[in-house]
Amino acid sequence: MLITAQIETTAQFCANHNIRYHLIIHPVPHEIRTPDSTLALLKKTLSQKAYTIDICKEMTAFYQAHDLEKYSLPKNGHFNSMGYWAMGEIIYKKLPR
Repeated sequence: MLITAQIETTAQFCANHNIRYHLIIHPVPHEIRTPDSTLALLKKTLSQKAYTIDICKEMTAFYQAHDLEKYSLPKNGHFNSMGYWAMGEIIYKKLPR
């Protein structure tokens, strides 16, 4: 996967320069509505060079309890400001302390 190679290149650059690199793996709205194998393949192919924070389960659970349509933009498939706020809250809870 091209994205995997880029992630590993970035992780190696950070390691060489003593930078802590965290990779956040999250679904976008259409992946919450209709899960596919893209994220699973990405997680499977990543090496241990990057510390990953996987919030897929937490985001899916959040949107099972909340109306995804109120947190996303219908035309471009991205989250709106409330959706990114929710994502930020989930990431904050999973960050290493």
